[in-house]
Amino acid sequence: MGLRTVEDARIQNPADPRWIITAPWEEDYLLWSLHHLVELGWPDAGRPRDFLLRLRVGMLTHAEDFDPRLATPYRLVVGEWRPDRTPAVYDDWKTLGRENARLSKPDVPNYGCSYAYSARAALICGLDAGFPEAREALATLEALLPGHREIMAREPYWAIAPGGAAAASGKPSSAASPKAASAEWLRWGITSDAPLWGLRGGLVFGIHPGGRRNDGGPRGLIRIRYPVLPKGEYDLINFIAVEPWSEAARGSASLSPASSMAPAASASGPRRPPAKPAPRSRRIPARWPPSGTASSSLA
Repeated sequence: MGLRTVEDARIQNPADPRWIITAPWEEDYLLWSLHHLVELGWPDAGRPRDFLLRLRVGMLTHAEDFDPRLATPYRLVVGEWRPDRTPAVYDDWKTLGRENARLSKPDVPNYGCSYAYSARAALICGLDAGFPEAREALATLEALLPGHREIMAREPYWAIAPGGAAAASGKPSSAASPKAASAEWLRWGITSDAPLWGLRGGLVFGIHPGGRRNDGGPRGLIRIRYPVLPKGEYDLINFIAVEPWSEAARGSASLSPASSMAPAASASGPRRPPAKPAPRSRRIPARWPPSGTASSSLA
């Protein structure tokens, strides 16, 4: 992340070689991480999150000056380098919109792992935090993503849904701890009659035969489900595989039948898996960076 020159950003034949370039999708990743820190009980992370939200929300709420179809690019122009190599950042939406129209074509990529969907996740963080106009920005972006719910059901890379009272009211949530304390947790034998654990309306872990579909799948796989289907229905988004060891043999939870991993009788008891080789030590140069290595020019 950081402010880049057109050379750093590998832009060929730029309309203005003085441009300052950033990668908004990188900022979306950071924004989501900062919001998660707030949810975990670190409210100070809300200040840099809200700083990044100003640009993410603003690009989708100033259509008269900034085309919303330019809001989810790979590269974004944010200013120009002065002759003394100090940055001059644009401070109005009209200039920002005009310069980015010279860099990129209006386009909103509509597939599950695209920059448009990471931008959507960032806006949901703003919605949950009660950031001004985050709801309007999210509506604008989703209008540019026809069939986005079906796409996220097929490709749930960024299938993140608003959560908590803030999403419903538009008001900021206070801190993570009260929110987490009031959440409804799923626990097998307590709040669930199936082998499921997790947060209702959020991520849920399950083992065979629990889950939405009792398909009798491999017993050694931990199912991960999230409500990405219409009406908040859960669907499988990933697995965690458990690899059993027996008699120094490594098995696969999804491939090995139980009989093939049955331990053989031994007078000395079951064997332990062989020890992993020690990692090779890496020689660290006396000087860092080594002589002749170019240092980064990122600001």
